[in-house]
Amino acid sequence: KPSGAEGPGGSSRIAELGVEVTDGGSALVLTPATELLTAEDTDYPVYIDPQWHSPRASAWTMTSKAFPTTRYWQFNGKADEGLGNCTGWSGCASGDVKRLMYRMDTSRFVGTRVLSAEFVVRNVHSAQCTNHPVELWRTKAISSSTSWNTQNASGFWIERLRTES
Repeated sequence: KPSGAEGPGGSSRIAELGVEVTDGGSALVLTPATELLTAEDTDYPVYIDPQWHSPRASAWTMTSKAFPTTRYWQFNGKADEGLGNCTGWSGCASGDVKRLMYRMDTSRFVGTRVLSAEFVVRNVHSAQCTNHPVELWRTKAISSSTSWNTQNASGFWIERLRTES
């Protein structure tokens, strides 16, 4: 099996390598094991492909202003749900606002220093063609009982991390 996005191939060798952040945090220096590079059975070219951990959502929910007590835990079996203002979209109640929330397991990073992180989403379609700000927040924990009313409770919204349009 050749190496690919799924992982190293059958003839690959996996080894730990040194990692150092330099230049005030702007550069990452990888130092492979010298014995791996100089071994007689090492075939060149050598590919150094460090593994990174990108946690995915372990749980998710949606809230809807138009249906403030309805719970949309794991989207109730739907493949996806929307977010934002729904005005002008045939499938939405007039004036509805929808919010998406995700839980991500970050326990793997305990005791480490994370220099940067990126939250990536994919927008499939929009109810309107004009840009609207989307905010990324750190919140209290979500659960199967999260609804519009419960997420409006005091202290649920902890810290706004970023806003994009």
